[in-house]
Amino acid sequence: GGADWLSGFGFALAVGARPDTALFASAAGCWLIFFAPRRLPRFLTGAAIPLGLLAVYWVHYTGRLEPPEMAFHAHVFKGLRMDALLGFLLSPTRGLLFFCPVAFFGIYGALHRGFRDSAVWLLASCGLSLLLVSSYGFWTAGMTFGPRYLSGASVILLFFCADIEEVIKRRGAWLSAFAFAGVFSVLVGALGSYLNWPGSYSYEVQEAQAWWWSLHPVSQLFADAGGLGRMVLPVRVIVGAAILGAGAWAALALRGALSSAVEQ
Repeated sequence: GGADWLSGFGFALAVGARPDTALFASAAGCWLIFFAPRRLPRFLTGAAIPLGLLAVYWVHYTGRLEPPEMAFHAHVFKGLRMDALLGFLLSPTRGLLFFCPVAFFGIYGALHRGFRDSAVWLLASCGLSLLLVSSYGFWTAGMTFGPRYLSGASVILLFFCADIEEVIKRRGAWLSAFAFAGVFSVLVGALGSYLNWPGSYSYEVQEAQAWWWSLHPVSQLFADAGGLGRMVLPVRVIVGAAILGAGAWAALALRGALSSAVEQ
């Protein structure tokens, strides 16, 4: 019972933080309706508190039961753009593959279950989220680095990685790929968060930069305009190589730890 309440509370908090996460909350609610209706009241009770406070906030600032940004967002969806869809998946400055590759293991983790499992429903909501943001006129996510619009989907996909832990541990190549993808995902997030990233407020510039490999956080380690740009080039190369080397060491250590767990 407590887990259902906390699930509803957590999904509702996510909706308050990013309205598009309503897709994930709806997927969870629909699964409960079809496959576990007795748990639905507890889920809705948990969601009622954050959503109630959110409704109060909307009414206070707009006088209506709608978010303050509604007027703006109602006119920014321009239809599905294939370049945006590919960008969110493969772009070196916006793509999930080059910022959080470990999330793709989560796709397999969700598909590892049957249709009656909530994981498949949440995976479908991740796909719908991708299609939604790929229809957004300003799909590049502003001057921030990485696929920020897919942050909610990334969390869900990472959660599903736990479902294939035993499968990964027993396949050497998978184990290595998972360890390096996981550490790389953390490393890229840290580099983008703690080092300056040369974004732009101009949408035209953002769109043009979507496929610039030089703007990936790893490349920026060695660039004049990157976070280490104040260092002279030789020092920058040494520091950048040390950071990447530490990441490789961490990945090997993680692989060793997981491999040891299998042997035990």
